[in-house]
Amino acid sequence: MEKRKFIREPGVVYDLQFLYTLFFNQSYSFTNFAVEDTDDKDFFMSLILENKDISKSFLPFFKRVNDRGIFFSKYYFDKYEKEIFNGFGVSDICRLVLDVDSFASNLLGHYFPGESRETLEKCRKSLPDLCRLVHASDYDDTLKSELINFFVDPNEVVFRFSRDLSERYEWVKNQHRSVYESIVSVQDSFDLERLKRDIELGRIRLNMDLDLGSFSTICISVCALYRGCATVCRGEDSELLLMLGVQYEKYLRYLDEKGAEPFIHYFSTAFSDDTRIRILNIAKQQGEITVKDIEAIFGFTGTNAYYHLNIMQKCGVFTIRTLGKTVYYRINPEFFENTAHSMKRFMSDKKVV
Repeated sequence: MEKRKFIREPGVVYDLQFLYTLFFNQSYSFTNFAVEDTDDKDFFMSLILENKDISKSFLPFFKRVNDRGIFFSKYYFDKYEKEIFNGFGVSDICRLVLDVDSFASNLLGHYFPGESRETLEKCRKSLPDLCRLVHASDYDDTLKSELINFFVDPNEVVFRFSRDLSERYEWVKNQHRSVYESIVSVQDSFDLERLKRDIELGRIRLNMDLDLGSFSTICISVCALYRGCATVCRGEDSELLLMLGVQYEKYLRYLDEKGAEPFIHYFSTAFSDDTRIRILNIAKQQGEITVKDIEAIFGFTGTNAYYHLNIMQKCGVFTIRTLGKTVYYRINPEFFENTAHSMKRFMSDKKVV
């Protein structure tokens, strides 16, 4: 029989990176993390306003890039999931962050994976070379500016970032204390059999292939800020780590109302009009599209073009970037991966009850 173990630190650290991710990726977060017909969006906005002093110089660390994810999560959380079971926390992350040379090299490698190590090292040491590399990219102007600003004085930015992590970590811990009863309720109501069923139904996403029966210990950590969180973060040897938000059951009820398949719901909404299928194909061909592109191709007014693009963006089909006054829409591969994952359970004759 599996043993349950509750651990505090992973949930706090997960909430900490969620806070920065929310702050720097508001449109994406509101679309993907807020549950319809709840106060999630108001709650998220309150978090943003209460932490409005987060420095814009930290943008490159948390900006979500479609095909590469988020720099901080990739290099300073996901990479160390094994250590979470041994007390790995924010003090350890700050120690790693303060290795400025490694941090700067990782940052360049994240944003310019197609460049050779020699080219990136040269750019790290030469601001003119770095500026040429950054300006030649298709990143938006704000991200370009903050990337360059970072390399003007990386030591100063990293020091401020490390200090900000430590201070905001204390703030997140206070948020956890304020919902202590809710956290205890999640722990008390945890049902392993239900977990297995929710995973089989696709309500809880697995980011790895694993057999739940092979784990002797189920570790549970509760998130207070990412309230609808319900995800398996790591399976290590005989232990499994499960992240649950304080309102994850509300999230699961929401999935029940959507037939347990919200991405199929969003997919059907996004492509209920054949015009949007044609727009998707154009976006695939061109890489990025704008309202003016759709106006020119379809003969639409600006209002009609925006109407279709906005629906697709709200459903998660597109991510956006802004350059000056122009908004560019790009296909979000994760949306189609999630939809495909949801559809897989219908590709088997196995009955789910």
